[in-house]
Amino acid sequence: MADDQDLNIIQVAGNMYLYERPELLNEDKHGHLGISDVPGPFKFASKARAVPLVVSEVITAQKHYPIVFSAMEDPMLLAVLGLFDGQNLFVNDNGEWEENVYIPAYLRCHPFAFAEGPDDKFAVVIDRAAPTVTESPDEPFFEDGKLSAATQARMDFFGQYGGERLKTAEFCKRMVEFELLSGQEVKRTVRGEKQNLAGYVAVDARKLENLDAQQLWELHRSGLLAVIYGHIFSLDNWNSLIQRHRRRLER
Repeated sequence: MADDQDLNIIQVAGNMYLYERPELLNEDKHGHLGISDVPGPFKFASKARAVPLVVSEVITAQKHYPIVFSAMEDPMLLAVLGLFDGQNLFVNDNGEWEENVYIPAYLRCHPFAFAEGPDDKFAVVIDRAAPTVTESPDEPFFEDGKLSAATQARMDFFGQYGGERLKTAEFCKRMVEFELLSGQEVKRTVRGEKQNLAGYVAVDARKLENLDAQQLWELHRSGLLAVIYGHIFSLDNWNSLIQRHRRRLER
């Protein structure tokens, strides 16, 4: 089993992860700004080794990324994008995401985000440093003193995403309650010897098999069993990630 240091090797920091200069969106300060298409829209994520996922993304994301948990206690669900810190193997030198590969919703939300305030209220945040935020926008943030139709459509998407984040937190909580998580390792063979490449946290298939019928039925009825198996299947992508890393070194 990986030790505690290895278990924490893949993590993200805070609700504003990858947001360089978050600001609360308001008309007085940002009324002249908006969103524009720019070259290299994912350059901001070019060094992101992992990003958060929500449960509704797992079935699609498991085709492309290893999906892991950030820790044994109070975990987050993550898509792993690289083998080492500062490495995203799915963004090229021009800041473009690889074609035909699923882009996690967390990144598609950028430069917008929600910030939680008192009394369970939320405020809209933008990353003012994002190149997509411009003074001559294709899509202005505001029109006629209110959110533009384009911005409101984005807010609707973020609202749905926020709801999925709550479901994901419950899913992760259930994994802890059922004691299904364990520390695991990625190994590679170098000159005939196996070496530990990374440690991560995942559902232990043996623990899943040992759940009683009531627990399994509860997971199935809530739709979480399919999410668990999607997560387990995704772990085969560690081999693909290693191959991606090798190809990038050979360029």
